[in-house]
Amino acid sequence: MGTLFVIATPIGNRGDLSPRARETLATCQLIAAEDTRHTGQLLAAEGIRVKQISFNEHNLSARLPTILEALASGDVGLVSDAGTPTISDPGYQLVDAAHVAGFPVRAVPGPSSVVAALSVAGFPATPFLFAGYVPRTRGGISSFLEQWRMLGMTVVAFESPNRIIKTLAQFAAEAPDATIAICRELTKLFEQVARGTASELVAAMDRGEIPAKGEFVLVLAPAAVQAGSNTEELLQRALDDGLSPSEAAKRTARETGEARSDLYRKALLLKNPDA
Repeated sequence: MGTLFVIATPIGNRGDLSPRARETLATCQLIAAEDTRHTGQLLAAEGIRVKQISFNEHNLSARLPTILEALASGDVGLVSDAGTPTISDPGYQLVDAAHVAGFPVRAVPGPSSVVAALSVAGFPATPFLFAGYVPRTRGGISSFLEQWRMLGMTVVAFESPNRIIKTLAQFAAEAPDATIAICRELTKLFEQVARGTASELVAAMDRGEIPAKGEFVLVLAPAAVQAGSNTEELLQRALDDGLSPSEAAKRTARETGEARSDLYRKALLLKNPDA
């Protein structure tokens, strides 16, 4: 009986491939790769000759029986195009199937753009939420920001270079004071980490200081941290935005976690201080 090894590979700098990952790749009888061409380049650079099989979101159902059959006679490695498999890439279905079938599953840890971005953002990482890619639609982004406010924790998300400017512009419009770290091209030649409010980052991109090129990881500081304001200031800001006391209490409750009824009474006093 073989073991399924979930193997992390470099997210940019090939020097980040660990000795254990290199050894495991070389000793597996089969590599299940998201893209065999991409992984083939890594294996060739390391002088590793191992049979590969493509395993991605388009063929996973068809490939699962073949890979499980291979596990019956030897070790199989699971890799994605970059970083740690199953975090944002396909693969958890194979891990699940291996567990169900009784095969051992072992991690060969290493690079992860999610963890790398958290490590350089300077925001609290306990707890944090990885949200995958930022939604594409305006409504989806609004919901994303609302959930970020309600959670009160650091949120990590991916964004593509062709949408980054539009996404940050909406962040600036709906959450202008949100503190964000933009992590671009992590571990690669043009790696860049920039922090600021959504509005400041939009301005930096407009000036060309942050090119809309490469791979982006966004890290949003917890809403309560980035607000830097007390409850009354948040309520007053909501009222100044034209919200009614009820609406202001609802929004502030999402941002702070305080009871909506208590916030409503405070909002009424702020709205009518002489009442």
